[in-house]
This record gives sequence, C-alpha cells and structure tokens, in this order.
Amino acid sequence: MVAATLAPELIPEEAEGAGIGDTLLDLWRDASGSIPAARQAPDFVVTPTGEVIPVPEGATGPYQTSNPGFQYNGGSGGNGLANNVTDVRVMDPNAKNPTGYVNYGSRQADGGWQTVNPYTGDPVPPTDPWWHIPLGK
Repeated sequence: MVAATLAPELIPEEAEGAGIGDTLLDLWRDASGSIPAARQAPDFVVTPTGEVIPVPEGATGPYQTSNPGFQYNGGSGGNGLANNVTDVRVMDPNAKNPTGYVNYGSRQADGGWQTVNPYTGDPVPPTDPWWHIPLGK
C-alpha cells in the first residue's frame, strides 16, 4: 500500500493558507520547481484534516489541473472504487466549495470524460451531490 500524506508538519510555513493542490504538488517539485514525469500514484492521499481520498489503482500523477488543485489519471477502480473510475481530482477551495472538493471521473471510449459516483461508477449530473464531494466537512 502506498500513501501520500499531506501532514501538517510537512507543510512549509510559507505555504500556510495555500490551496491543498498547490501544497501537495510542492512536495513533489524538484530543485528547478518542475514536477517530475508521471509516476505511479499512491493508493490514497490524506488531507491535513485527516480525510482519506482513494486513488484509482494504476493511476499516475499528480498532475496539475486547469483550476487550482491536482489530479491522478489513467487508473482503473481498486481501493474501494468502481472498476470504471479512472481519475480523481482534488480541488482547492473556491466560492462554491469553500473547503475544497474531490471529483471522480471515468474516461470514455470516445476520449471524453464523465463525472461518476466513485462507488457505483454511475454517471452523475452537476446537480448530484457526488459531482463535487466536499472536503473538510
């Protein structure tokens, strides 16, 4: 079992108040500030408040997202997740989600991406509570 923990004692003082994604990604940056090439993802990540976030088996990452946060891509279920769950995004707080959120998805045969319930694998619409799973609650 491999875990990535964002323990409070590992967070540099200058990162206090930074987003979850920025802080975790900083742990993997090399001396030049770059994030090394994709690597095998951990089985789960743990937030500073102790929330465990399962990561799809076989996924790689972390990768930066278009919004502040990070993601693991290319897995396939495992770790308690439905078999069709391929990706997980852990997103920083924003106006709609003041404590951050987690979003699970499934890569589609046509190359698209669908948000899914992580435990059933069923597609969910934006109005479903599984669309953005709140952190810190």
